[in-house]
Amino acid sequence: MIALGTCGTFDGVTRYLKRVNPRLHAVGVEPAGSPLYSGGKQGAHHIYGMGPGLVTDIFKASTNKPDEIILAEDDTAYEWTRRIAHKEGVLVGWTSGAIAWAAGRFAARPEFAGKNIVTFFYDTGERYLSIDGLFPSGDIEKAS
Repeated sequence: MIALGTCGTFDGVTRYLKRVNPRLHAVGVEPAGSPLYSGGKQGAHHIYGMGPGLVTDIFKASTNKPDEIILAEDDTAYEWTRRIAHKEGVLVGWTSGAIAWAAGRFAARPEFAGKNIVTFFYDTGERYLSIDGLFPSGDIEKAS
């Protein structure tokens, strides 16, 4: 499960892993507000690091496309970013929050029970601490 930004990571990682295991189900995640890779229209979103507002040349040139694309909402990415900080003590950014949410949805599917799901947390949340609404006042204290 990999965020679809420039698609360089998706292309390189899944190309290698599919050579190792051709049965790999490669999943991309993109913002629901701008689902260009899955054939939708460009729009506004706040999950920085994915959904660059165009279908990149890397994606176009690759013969290694996602087997499936999951769309993540901004609010869900924010919620899961907070959840990871509270529950795991790891400060990540919105892209990682979106990926964690998507991985959880994917893992809940019966056909993937007992399977390994691999993903990446791309970003640190440090650069987002000053963003209004990410960690509402008193939010950190509630987690302790």
